Amino acid sequence: MRQPTEKELAMLRNSYQPGSLVVLDSMEDRQAPPPGTQGIVMGVDDVGSIMVQWETGSTLSLIPGVDSFHTKTDGMEEVRKEILLIRNTGRTNMFDIPAVKAIARELDFTSLLDFLKRNREKYIHFIFTGKF
Repeated sequence: MRQPTEKELAMLRNSYQPGSLVVLDSMEDRQAPPPGTQGIVMGVDDVGSIMVQWETGSTLSLIPGVDSFHTKTDGMEEVRKEILLIRNTGRTNMFDIPAVKAIARELDFTSLLDFLKRNREKYIHFIFTGKF
């Protein structure tokens, strides 16, 4: 596999932003999740692999042009992205909702703040399972 150009990396990172949902169609890997498994994009690495947190717990990356997958939208991409960004700061336990809210206010994460006002149970479910 050849190294992608900076332009190709930028296009991949724009297409597969953290918080996006992907669904696996097929992957030639013994450790691959089953077809139909959903995952959350964590980012695109410097070799163009799409880093995914699969609902099975696996973190096997997707290789564009090799693996078969598609994106799925559910309207929660921005909330998911903001949760992941807060988690990646390492500043709080994600179950400490007052601390999560404080960081969200500090970072001006209005989507997450609005979501937490109405959906505390769904937020907790997401932290446990990765699904809303």
